[in-house]
Amino acid sequence: EKESPLHRSNVMLMCPKCSKPARISNMAFEDGKKSRVCKKCKEAIDQ
Repeated sequence: EKESPLHRSNVMLMCPKCSKPARISNMAFEDGKKSRVCKKCKEAIDQ
């Protein structure tokens, strides 16, 4: 058997609050910083 490549669009990040794979959204805060957040619980995901 041979391992095949995995496209980055098929990889999901784990949400620290939900502890589940999560879809990611980008959010801009009032101070001008941008962060990736979980679409379900709106928890920021560290980079």
